[in-house]
Amino acid sequence: MPKSSRSDWLVEKVTELGVSHIFPLVSGLSVLIPKGDQRISRWKRLIDQASKQSLSPHVTTLHPSINFQTMMKLISENKYERVFWGGMPNDPVYPSKFLSRSDFPDVLRSCMLIVGPEGDFSALDKDLLSKVGTPVCLSWNRLRVESASMLFVGLVAALSKAQEQGKLM
Repeated sequence: MPKSSRSDWLVEKVTELGVSHIFPLVSGLSVLIPKGDQRISRWKRLIDQASKQSLSPHVTTLHPSINFQTMMKLISENKYERVFWGGMPNDPVYPSKFLSRSDFPDVLRSCMLIVGPEGDFSALDKDLLSKVGTPVCLSWNRLRVESASMLFVGLVAALSKAQEQGKLM
C-alpha cells in the first residue's frame, strides 16, 4: 500500500471500480504496512461510502494484510482463472506484456491483480509471481502504486466486460 492519504485514495477508487476484495500485500520492499485499528477502520468507512456512491451491487471486502507466502497459498487454494501482476517495462528477466483479448475467457469469474510496492517487487517476489501469473506492462513509465492499481483494475474490468458482451474483437 502507498503512504498516507494515497492509500485512502486507492482504497476508495478501486472500490468505486468494483473490486471485490482488497488484500494489502506486505512484501520486502513495502513502504506502508497497515497496522492499527484506526487505519483499517478508516478504510472500511471509505469502502462503505465508495460502494454507496458508485451504486455497487456488492461491498468490497477488506482483508487483513498478507505476506507473499500467504498470498501464494491464497492463489493456490482459490484457483483464480487469471492472475496478473504488474511488471516493469523492459524488464530483461521477467518480460511483461500488454493485456489483450486473448487474456480473457468469455466470462471472467475470478481474477487476482497484484500490484507491487513503490520501487517494484524484489527479485525473489518476481520469481514466485512468475510461477503463478502473467507479468503485465501497464505503461512505458514507472507508475506509483495507486496509479498502477487504478489502471490495472480499469483495464481488466473494461476488457473482461467487453469480452463478455462480445464487443471485443
